[in-house]
Amino acid sequence: MPKPTFTPLPSPTGTSIESSLSDFGQQAHIMGNANTVVRRSLAIALLKFMESTPFADISVTELTQKAGVSRMGYYRNYDSKLALLKDYLTQIEHDFPFIDLTAASESEFYPFLVRVFDYLSKFELSTKILLNQGFEGLILDTLLNSKIFVEYRKKQALTCQATTAPSQDKSGEYNLVFASGMLYHTYIHWVRQGQTETPQQLASWLMAGGFYRLFHPTDD
Repeated sequence: MPKPTFTPLPSPTGTSIESSLSDFGQQAHIMGNANTVVRRSLAIALLKFMESTPFADISVTELTQKAGVSRMGYYRNYDSKLALLKDYLTQIEHDFPFIDLTAASESEFYPFLVRVFDYLSKFELSTKILLNQGFEGLILDTLLNSKIFVEYRKKQALTCQATTAPSQDKSGEYNLVFASGMLYHTYIHWVRQGQTETPQQLASWLMAGGFYRLFHPTDD
């Protein structure tokens, strides 16, 4: 079977890869890691290669040379390029804006969604790179693994455990699917359209589309 045709991205005009990595490694769970600079350099180099080169064709030798990092430094942190890419996405996931989806009021949801799209806006270029390389699934996984949805799943699990009989109500499970899908597809469409709309517009449309009601269906 022939390889799918790869089309390099045009020269970027918006956010840079470096700006999307400006906070890489600065959080408490990473600050103690002496390899932060190495990891950041490797992430920048990988994403820059991915602008013009199929992911499978990027060699570790080329990657480490571009990053100015030794092969030992690479293998000390990662066992594959995919692990490196996931490390970058974990940072995005960790810093994702948070709200308690089940406890927050309707008036809190709109500013939260504005914060979400304002935060995601700085990842426009890296998102385009991932989409062009066929990594849509990794982007969705990053969203699903963010704290807002992790905490929601925990609450749903505790609610099920507290019931005396197995619950047949799977609305919470499907609400998570609907909500994450709304955020994901809105964000991806926004990126593909060049982020011409404001975070405020996107937040308004999601609220009008029932995002809040997914988690508070009985509210008047």
